[in-house]
Amino acid sequence: MEAKYFLKGEILFEEGRKDDLAFVIKKGTVTLSKSVHGGWSKNIATIEAGGIIGEMALIDNQPHSVTATATEDGEALILTREEYLN
Repeated sequence: MEAKYFLKGEILFEEGRKDDLAFVIKKGTVTLSKSVHGGWSKNIATIEAGGIIGEMALIDNQPHSVTATATEDGEALILTREEYLN
Protein backbone atom coordinates (compact mmCIF):
# COMPACT_ATOMS: atom_id res chain seq x y z
CA MET A 1 0.00 0.00 0.00
CA GLU A 2 1.16 3.47 -0.89
CA ALA A 3 1.05 6.38 1.57
CA LYS A 4 -0.89 9.54 0.71
CA TYR A 5 -0.60 12.79 2.62
CA PHE A 6 -3.60 15.10 2.44
CA LEU A 7 -4.38 18.67 3.45
CA LYS A 8 -7.44 20.08 5.16
CA GLY A 9 -10.13 20.66 2.53
CA GLU A 10 -8.70 18.16 0.04
CA ILE A 11 -11.23 15.85 -1.62
CA LEU A 12 -10.07 12.24 -1.53
CA PHE A 13 -12.92 11.02 -3.73
CA GLU A 14 -16.21 12.38 -5.04
CA GLU A 15 -19.74 11.02 -5.02
CA GLY A 16 -20.59 9.52 -8.41
CA ARG A 17 -16.96 9.10 -9.44
CA LYS A 18 -15.75 5.60 -10.20
CA ASP A 19 -12.26 4.53 -9.18
CA ASP A 20 -10.67 1.54 -7.54
CA LEU A 21 -9.18 3.01 -4.38
CA ALA A 22 -9.88 2.68 -0.67
CA PHE A 23 -8.11 4.64 2.06
CA VAL A 24 -6.99 3.50 5.51
CA ILE A 25 -6.77 6.68 7.58
CA LYS A 26 -3.55 6.80 9.62
CA LYS A 27 -3.69 10.41 10.85
CA GLY A 28 -6.29 13.15 10.59
CA THR A 29 -10.02 13.10 10.00
CA VAL A 30 -12.19 12.85 6.89
CA THR A 31 -15.85 13.86 6.56
CA LEU A 32 -18.19 11.87 4.33
CA SER A 33 -21.00 13.85 2.73
CA LYS A 34 -23.95 13.00 0.50
CA SER A 35 -25.71 15.20 -2.07
CA VAL A 36 -29.25 16.21 -1.14
CA HIS A 37 -32.01 18.32 -2.73
CA GLY A 38 -31.16 21.70 -4.18
CA GLY A 39 -27.47 21.05 -4.71
CA TRP A 40 -26.69 20.96 -1.00
CA SER A 41 -24.72 18.24 0.74
CA LYS A 42 -25.19 16.68 4.16
CA ASN A 43 -22.35 15.43 6.34
CA ILE A 44 -23.12 11.85 7.30
CA ALA A 45 -19.96 10.67 9.08
CA THR A 46 -16.55 11.72 10.34
CA ILE A 47 -13.83 9.09 9.99
CA GLU A 48 -10.79 9.19 12.27
CA ALA A 49 -7.44 7.39 12.34
CA GLY A 50 -7.95 3.64 11.96
CA GLY A 51 -11.04 4.03 9.78
CA ILE A 52 -11.39 2.81 6.21
CA ILE A 53 -13.18 4.76 3.47
CA GLY A 54 -13.99 3.92 -0.15
CA GLU A 55 -13.99 0.19 0.46
CA MET A 56 -17.25 -0.37 -1.41
CA ALA A 57 -15.51 0.71 -4.63
CA LEU A 58 -13.21 -2.27 -4.18
CA ILE A 59 -16.04 -4.69 -3.51
CA ASP A 60 -18.80 -3.72 -5.94
CA ASN A 61 -16.80 -1.79 -8.58
CA GLN A 62 -19.46 0.98 -8.55
CA PRO A 63 -19.12 4.79 -8.27
CA HIS A 64 -18.67 6.26 -4.81
CA SER A 65 -21.93 6.95 -2.98
CA VAL A 66 -20.42 9.83 -0.93
CA THR A 67 -17.74 12.52 -1.14
CA ALA A 68 -14.76 12.24 1.23
CA THR A 69 -13.18 15.55 2.31
CA ALA A 70 -10.26 15.99 4.71
CA THR A 71 -11.26 18.04 7.73
CA GLU A 72 -7.65 18.31 8.89
CA ASP A 73 -4.22 17.49 7.51
CA GLY A 74 -3.45 13.79 7.64
CA GLU A 75 -2.11 10.62 6.11
CA ALA A 76 -3.72 7.52 4.63
CA LEU A 77 -2.64 4.26 3.09
CA ILE A 78 -4.09 3.64 -0.37
CA LEU A 79 -5.44 0.17 -1.14
CA THR A 80 -6.14 -0.55 -4.82
CA ARG A 81 -8.69 -3.04 -6.12
CA GLU A 82 -5.83 -5.14 -7.50
CA GLU A 83 -4.19 -5.31 -4.06
CA TYR A 84 -7.56 -6.16 -2.48
CA LEU A 85 -8.23 -9.02 -4.91
CA ASN A 86 -4.76 -10.48 -4.49
